[in-house]
Amino acid sequence: MTPARLACPPRGGARPRLALMCAVAGAMAVGSCKKETSRTEIIVGVATDLKAPAPLDQVEITAYRLPGNTLLAQQQFMISGLINSDYELPGTYAVYSDQGAPDRIRLVLVATDDKQQVVVQRTAVLSLVPGKTLFVRMGVVSACMGKLDCPAGDTCIEGRCASEEIDSNRLPQYTPGMENQVACTGAVSFVDTSTNKPLVATGTACPDNGWCQDGVCLSGSPFAATTGVPTAPRIGASQIGSNLTTLGDGSVLLVGGVGVGGTPVLASAETYDPAAQKFTAAGSMGTAHVYFGEARLPNGQVLIAGGINEGQAALATAELYNPVTRKFTPTHVPMNEARVFPGLVTLADGRVLVVGGINEISSYAAGVVHFFNGLASAELYDPVTDTFTPTGSLTEGRGFPHVTALPSGGALIMCGTFMSTPRTSLERFDAATGTFGPATPATLPAGETGCSSDVAELRDGRLLVTMTTASDVWLLDPVAGKFTQAPVPPLTPPGTLVAVLTGGQVLYAGGGAQNSGGYLYDPASGGFAVVPGNMAADRPGLMGAALANGDALIVGAGMDSAEVYHAPVMSIPGD
Repeated sequence: MTPARLACPPRGGARPRLALMCAVAGAMAVGSCKKETSRTEIIVGVATDLKAPAPLDQVEITAYRLPGNTLLAQQQFMISGLINSDYELPGTYAVYSDQGAPDRIRLVLVATDDKQQVVVQRTAVLSLVPGKTLFVRMGVVSACMGKLDCPAGDTCIEGRCASEEIDSNRLPQYTPGMENQVACTGAVSFVDTSTNKPLVATGTACPDNGWCQDGVCLSGSPFAATTGVPTAPRIGASQIGSNLTTLGDGSVLLVGGVGVGGTPVLASAETYDPAAQKFTAAGSMGTAHVYFGEARLPNGQVLIAGGINEGQAALATAELYNPVTRKFTPTHVPMNEARVFPGLVTLADGRVLVVGGINEISSYAAGVVHFFNGLASAELYDPVTDTFTPTGSLTEGRGFPHVTALPSGGALIMCGTFMSTPRTSLERFDAATGTFGPATPATLPAGETGCSSDVAELRDGRLLVTMTTASDVWLLDPVAGKFTQAPVPPLTPPGTLVAVLTGGQVLYAGGGAQNSGGYLYDPASGGFAVVPGNMAADRPGLMGAALANGDALIVGAGMDSAEVYHAPVMSIPGD
């Protein structure tokens, strides 16, 4: 296969524009480039909102062919900020395949100041589409200045860490002059460095459910069906009020639950590989479980505890899933008390707090549990000794509690029910003394009668809490001990929590009239926004997990299909 090459794009006007010279077989060849028609090519625009020559003095562009990171080209460009001198932004360069191959490319853009200090670094991974000339923009923006700590596989886009992967099928067809315009209004006001005037805006919003990124309209719904399908339809394959478990290698664990129609209770498990978009059967548990608690341990293993099965009694059994061997083993001893719908969380010291749940069961059939009361007892699982030890008790017993680990080493317990009545109190667990006491605040905001166990744990430590009245959403700062009301979700009925994405935004899905809409909450702005497009399928009782590349896996209860939310960078207005 002939590798993709870098080529000079057509220049607009007489003024010098940033552009890479042709690279043949990875070596720079300085000279003229003849523009071809209908070739397999991506025109990459570079634009900025910074002034030149300070703080923006130079842009270096490096291109690699994947896999293998084969160097194609590297070149530096001085950005003068003057007409007809050196280079200016916006500018363009091109990546093409002379044999029309769908080559995969990684681009690294590094912008520096006049002291050669890195101002902005931006990366992109994308594929050429045979027979098409497409356009994408890489912004060198002030909101990304100094933001060099994005996780591997992420890059700074419009001020936030997001996946460097770009789906080329969403890119617009290139037409000459696109690099000098913005097709939509986003978070960045791009300028011409030679005049410091804004780029011409040809529109404000993107049509057909598209979204705006770096002033370019990307098309299509961000929801897409996975290539593979789950090995078994599952209901209740995650902890109540929680999400599917993402393992240390980036795969996602689905375990237990019940089949279509609520029967049978499953002992099987499987993992989802985000790279291959496929599900693979893992080992089976020794005991079938549904409505169990789940926690990932510091060593990468996953604790599965409690639940119920066709025996119609709460379970005290617990098992460990080892992602290396892909097998389950029972813990050395069971829990001290049987529990359905318990709350589990891994504390800062590596132990797991098991709290609340229900063990007075009147009946169980086809996935439906009839029960009484709610447990106040709690216990600690120690992964070193592989044992459970009783600890202090809650002031108020509850099933379905949400438990959040706190930086101080303890935990916050909230939500849940007792005798079908929602709890409004908040309690705090002190890991040093093994006791529970009132949290600050001690209750939900005045007028709220309960909260959903679907609590989103934000990256900054705050909690996004949906109340029993689903249109009521509050932010809780456990450190400050204060609730602050959040905006009303933008869809009715509201969606179900899918995951807190790696970029920090919170994804909800399954909302709206057709139960197929989604929306995001942005902790930075404090606002909600509907995401473009709809889910690939209506998924009642959906479960989700954040993926390392910024996306999210969504699995519908009892369905034999799944989909991935490919996270677009969306600028969300504040409250």
